Amino acid sequence: MRSQSTEAQNQNGHGVPEEGFPVVSEEYSEIIEKAVARTEAELNDETSWDFIGDKDGVKAYTKVDGSLTAAKGVGFLPYHPRVIWDQFIDATKRKLVDHQLALGRNLKTLNAQTNIDYLEYKPIFVVAGRDFCNLVHWRVLLGGTIIVVVQSIEDLELCPLKEPKVVRGDVHLACTKIVPNAAYDGAMVTTMVKTDLKGSIPGKVAAEQPFVISRMGEIIKARRDLADVAAQGKLTNTVFELSNKRSLSSGSVKTVRSSIINGVAGSRNLGTSLSGSATSQFSGNPLRIDTFPRTSGEKVSKTQVSRPETNGVSVEVMGHSKTGKNVMSDVAVCVIQFGGVILALKNVGFPTAMHSVVTILLILFFFTLKVYVGLSQTSSRRKTIISTFGSPESGMIFGTLQLDMTKANQYIAARRKNSDWHFTVTHIVLRALGKA
Repeated sequence: MRSQSTEAQNQNGHGVPEEGFPVVSEEYSEIIEKAVARTEAELNDETSWDFIGDKDGVKAYTKVDGSLTAAKGVGFLPYHPRVIWDQFIDATKRKLVDHQLALGRNLKTLNAQTNIDYLEYKPIFVVAGRDFCNLVHWRVLLGGTIIVVVQSIEDLELCPLKEPKVVRGDVHLACTKIVPNAAYDGAMVTTMVKTDLKGSIPGKVAAEQPFVISRMGEIIKARRDLADVAAQGKLTNTVFELSNKRSLSSGSVKTVRSSIINGVAGSRNLGTSLSGSATSQFSGNPLRIDTFPRTSGEKVSKTQVSRPETNGVSVEVMGHSKTGKNVMSDVAVCVIQFGGVILALKNVGFPTAMHSVVTILLILFFFTLKVYVGLSQTSSRRKTIISTFGSPESGMIFGTLQLDMTKANQYIAARRKNSDWHFTVTHIVLRALGKA
């Protein structure tokens, strides 16, 4: 099949790459292509990662991204890249390398390269378990590099909630990059995960994520079908011909070919989709976040092209630069609260035994609640302002309001599907405030 594909020509006379073309679900094409672009940006931005340790040949890194902490692992596995890919892509095999995982299964197969998986993790001490409904897509880039991207989606019919026993987490981005060596008998593997666990989870759990690579190597070594899987040859995408419906524009083909010649595998060039809408969005234009649709003839300046997508992230990180101070402030408030409660109990005429029991139960309840909810990112002064609705020195008044966003979310999903706008709840809120 591959020998025929290399001889295939599209209408413009361009040859089909040896790796073929990835097949992308029309429904999730925008999510997938943006995840591919973010994968390249995150993994290539080495300066933003902090080295935390080296174990079993795997180097571990972390990075603070606003209120989230991302973890990355890099290591070499001396096994056939197809075997490594097979181990990462199968949700049922995830439990072998992640002992905190209680259940992993495939909910739906969208196409040969895209699945919807379900992962459920065990509870830790008094913290409820977490589960995830993830969109998983893999593809082979030009040059043979294999990537797997994962992002949470919301599909309550396919994946109903189990709260409060199990809390639904949110995978902002998880990815695996497998770069085969020249002999195709080993690969440099990079994994990255950025997850919102919706609460306080012990830091050790997040710190262990990068070392999944070494545990993956142990599991692969014990497999008895290594020779059978390796005999299937190099891993490729699943499409090797371009029909009229799936044909690429000549501009995108030239861009991809020029990138290979120059040794550049940019995410916007390699993230070419076979769906019509995704092709028009990503074949020749860089990923841009704005609230206005771009006309077909609009030109992008050099400043816009060179501006990384992580600019918004850096601003958000600066806003949370005082997290350590907030933690110390929380500890101080806890000490004051405990001191007040203990003094109050001393003035109550409880027997000694009853006094001790009440004190111990109160302490256990308070710390259990803190562990479950997690430390707040808000300063104590601001929390006092919010709770009392008092006006601070700056003249601002803080309040909270709960809104039903069901129709708003449906509207956002419809606009994202029918246009190339980057549209979020924030834009709706700002528009509403402007109209008020």
